[in-house]
Amino acid sequence: MTENVNLFREEAGLRRALRDIRAARERYQDVGVEDPSRTFNTDLIHTIETRNIIDNAEAIALSALTREEFRRHTGAANTSAERTPSG
Repeated sequence: MTENVNLFREEAGLRRALRDIRAARERYQDVGVEDPSRTFNTDLIHTIETRNIIDNAEAIALSALTREEFRRHTGAANTSAERTPSG
């Protein structure tokens, strides 16, 4: 995700990141927790945290796709207006 959704972004990279995130979500569907205990179950905690990370990553990538003012335009010179928020 850091490779494609970073400070300097391009639409193609954002779309690649979104595709990868959604593929990770598909793989996550097969994840299970083998530890049946209800106390100090770190397997369960890590499984839940992984789901939350995938959800947050998708939200960040989708948000970045809609924020065009922060996107690097290939082939054009980077002006100060392209590097700062428009208002």
